[in-house]
Amino acid sequence: IPSYSLTVRATDNGHPAQFSDVAVHVHVSDVNDNPPRFFQLNYSVVVQENVPVGTSVLELIMSDRDSPENGPPYLFQITQGNDGKAFDVTQNGLLVTSSILNRRTKEQYLLQVQVSDSGIPPLSSSAFINIQVTEQSQYAPSALPLEIFITTNEEAFRGGVLGKIHATDRDPHDTLLYTLVAEVPLQGLFSVGAADGKIIAGDKLPHGHYLLNVTVSDGTFIATTSVNVHVWCFTQEALDKAVVLHFRHLSPEEFVGDHWRNLQRFLGNILVTRRQNIHMASLQPAATSDGVDLLLAVGEPHGSLYEPRILANKITVSAGEMDQLVGLRMKKAIHVPCHGSDCAHRVCKETIQLDPGMMSTYSTARLSVLTPRHSLEQICSC
Repeated sequence: IPSYSLTVRATDNGHPAQFSDVAVHVHVSDVNDNPPRFFQLNYSVVVQENVPVGTSVLELIMSDRDSPENGPPYLFQITQGNDGKAFDVTQNGLLVTSSILNRRTKEQYLLQVQVSDSGIPPLSSSAFINIQVTEQSQYAPSALPLEIFITTNEEAFRGGVLGKIHATDRDPHDTLLYTLVAEVPLQGLFSVGAADGKIIAGDKLPHGHYLLNVTVSDGTFIATTSVNVHVWCFTQEALDKAVVLHFRHLSPEEFVGDHWRNLQRFLGNILVTRRQNIHMASLQPAATSDGVDLLLAVGEPHGSLYEPRILANKITVSAGEMDQLVGLRMKKAIHVPCHGSDCAHRVCKETIQLDPGMMSTYSTARLSVLTPRHSLEQICSC
């Protein structure tokens, strides 16, 4: 308990007794009884030889259970293992090189780093850092371009992880660092994980197309790759005119990686429209079999959409050709209103419900698709 607020009352012995109150505030000051703690007690890092002096090697994250006046700023010092004063620790906890490293002279360092807090008297703790010096990078990293498709029936996408840059490096010990290179209008909308290459969207990402560049560095060489993000915020009209296509014997990942682009081209040909107008409104595993259900809408983003009956009929007629050219075996196409012999004498009502709070992500090395979950409700009465 850091403080107390008391009321003290003094009462005399008169008749009647008289009294008065006074407020007393008690502040309990902190004693420096907790040393600062490293995030972990043992670190292992790899650094290339011949990197420039001042190159960042490791950031030391600290915590202290005492109050702020007995915590930071911290005092760091290397107490053991710093042969030739090859390394230094800044007062922000950043371990950097302070000389040019030569693997033939020394290829491994075991540093003991001590940190002290600002308390009186100060308390300290230590951690060990194992540093492996490797050969300078010989090969530049290689990164694949990434295309991301996001669909939502809300005014903007809620944000989150969109996909991951796939990068490789032929140098076995290289550590890759990812950096987003975005124009000023895009800053704040996107970020990239420095260590893992994950592309992240901020809150309320609007409808539109976004082109990003991501650099991948191994400390010596830099490669650049592109990220195309397509956000389609569709209307209720588009949802009402969508059709559900059921494909058998494949997973959502297989559909996205092996078939989706070919299906777009195929449908663009038979429907006489651009591939960009073939929209995946939702994709999910089929509930009753080993296949997928695709919620498909076709039309200009802000223009007219295909009528679902015409759309379903054209796709159904071309199902055999789709199997041969695209490798997709379609079981059925469902649209609003209900169709078929079993609905010939019925009044049918059918609705498609979406849950934007449950987004599914299906990713390959070059493609990432994020769609909301959908459910189909059919109500028929004679």
